[in-house]
Amino acid sequence: MIFWTYYDLLFTTLSVFTRLMHKFARVYSRSMDFLIDRYMYFNENICDMKKLLSTLSILSILLVLNSCSDNRPDDLPVSRTATASKSFRLIAAAGNSAEGEVTFTLDDFAAIKEYAKWVKKGEAQASSFIQISGINASQEVELKNVTLTLERGNKNISLDPITDNDKLEATNVTRLRFMQDILDDILRRGNSTVILKYESTYDVTNPIELTISLNSLFSF
Repeated sequence: MIFWTYYDLLFTTLSVFTRLMHKFARVYSRSMDFLIDRYMYFNENICDMKKLLSTLSILSILLVLNSCSDNRPDDLPVSRTATASKSFRLIAAAGNSAEGEVTFTLDDFAAIKEYAKWVKKGEAQASSFIQISGINASQEVELKNVTLTLERGNKNISLDPITDNDKLEATNVTRLRFMQDILDDILRRGNSTVILKYESTYDVTNPIELTISLNSLFSF
């Protein structure tokens, strides 16, 4: 009787211990789930805070750099007119084609050189012109198929045959638009190369000059 009672007691104890362990396991599991959930929550918040701090730091740096680069001078004008001119020298043998090129930069506009970095836009003026000079009365000259073309963008203009000195003002839409194309190219890329092509009917031994004078209104 004592023998069975002892084992009954042991069995009962083990049963109670097993139930306690099951309860402990459930409580432990729930506790771990809660702790893991809290960890993930705080970890996500920490990551979000890091991202926010990084973004704020980058914005602060950009604002500092921008304030340094935009150190506008006190005497910066609202607008100013400036002119830049470039000339081609034309020499060719009879029946031959020839070409040349010139390059404009913003620094060529002497009147705004010190304010060049703050230029916002430029508008070509009708006072701009293309001038042909250097033809003597004794010279027989005929330059035909004369074209001026931007090296980039394929913008171009054709001129009438050149037989004498002349000044072609940008008072018509075609010439004014071409002047604006040059200016836009300068403002967009820092420079603009213009290519001149022509054919000569006669020998041109004394150089003829073709000048592009670009008069522009710049805003700052």
